Amino acid sequence: ALDNVEFRHGVSNGEILKFSIICNHVGNSSVKYNVKAFGIRHHSHTEAILFETNITFVNINSEGKKQIIKR
Repeated sequence: ALDNVEFRHGVSNGEILKFSIICNHVGNSSVKYNVKAFGIRHHSHTEAILFETNITFVNINSEGKKQIIKR
């Protein structure tokens, strides 16, 4: 599941993308990450946040039921 995605800037042709991904929470059957995407302009080497969101992954079995994450 994705939380609200807040787009802050567009991407220019030739721009390099960099992602920062931080694990915020590990539960019994799910993991939540904060994701930030940065754009690096080739000619100026400046960096700007393009978007930020939180993503939750849920561990499921073959029947689609939540299952415990093995650690």
